[in-house]
Amino acid sequence: MYLFAHLFSAILIGIVLCQFRNDRWIFPVCIAGALFSDLLDKPLSLLMPDVFGSTRTIGHTLIVALLLMIAACILWQRYGTILGMVFAGMVLLHQVLDMLWTVPVTWFFPLYGIFEKTPAAGGFMQFFLIEATSPSEWVFALASCVFIVSCYPVIRKDQASHSGRIPAPVQYGLAALLGITGISLVITGIGLLSGPVPALHYEPDKTLMAGLVAIGGAITLCLIPVQKWPVLR
Repeated sequence: MYLFAHLFSAILIGIVLCQFRNDRWIFPVCIAGALFSDLLDKPLSLLMPDVFGSTRTIGHTLIVALLLMIAACILWQRYGTILGMVFAGMVLLHQVLDMLWTVPVTWFFPLYGIFEKTPAAGGFMQFFLIEATSPSEWVFALASCVFIVSCYPVIRKDQASHSGRIPAPVQYGLAALLGITGISLVITGIGLLSGPVPALHYEPDKTLMAGLVAIGGAITLCLIPVQKWPVLR
């Protein structure tokens, strides 16, 4: 999946985790963990294409996720914080959403040798154009912005100036938009439709995953009242 789809998945997980843990840092840590792999690998592929031959290398390996989880367990044992586990868990979730088991040479590195060299033509501009022209990425970006703008004042402890509410028309309108996008992506991903539908820049398997994330967002908006999100209190 692409950047905003991963960002939105992190926001959903952060909201759910905040239902069980009263820790304002869970939300930003979820976002950092979900974006870690891409923020590491994509610059490496552009800066050192001869060494890191694709956009999925070090940050998309299972060994990195396992090392992060070991470090998270040490942090939890010494300091009693679960934030390290949240970060490591989101890194692993990113890899699962990218369906990296279909690319064993990357996911199980170094068991199957070095990374495949599949450099992206066009460099950074190509990444930008793919993001900018993907309709589903616009939907994920819009939803992410609504949530982040709503949650930011509480994250910085400015609760007095924050109502902790998203207007109902925005909430349910966004849920409908996510639902329509998600259904379109899922149908496209399993091959029941042909022709142009939202976000055909994804490969079919990634399209299915992105659709499930969008549907999860729609369900979250419909089932969990916004005013009850701990991160918004």
